[in-house]
Amino acid sequence: MIYSYCVDDEGRVLSVCPDDLTGSTGWLRGDIPISPADDLIDDHGAALYKLADGAIVPRSQEEREADWPVEPEPEPEPEPTATVNIRAGEIFQADGETYIALRPITRDEKLAPGWNCTPYSIIDALNAQKED
Repeated sequence: MIYSYCVDDEGRVLSVCPDDLTGSTGWLRGDIPISPADDLIDDHGAALYKLADGAIVPRSQEEREADWPVEPEPEPEPEPTATVNIRAGEIFQADGETYIALRPITRDEKLAPGWNCTPYSIIDALNAQKED
């Protein structure tokens, strides 16, 4: 059938229409193997057809995959921070762990084991060694 079809700068077929739209930018008209009822994009939104050497042909899997949107990298887990001011020597909980403050920790300061706090389990282990 003869249809108007729209292609982008890469030759991907974006739309098919029975009307003569050749006066509009990007639209061509010809006897093509697809119709307005055909799916023109895959499940990822990539064009299924392209214009190559004057003919409408299916795009390869590799061509379509190159157009698939890239999944964003997951946001990194935020580093634990103090939600209140903590005094030196104070035992506190953060992210399900028990810590002891090695020095005063201010609100919103990042917790840095070995610098401003240490896991309380280490203190327990040291105390147990002293008792032996």
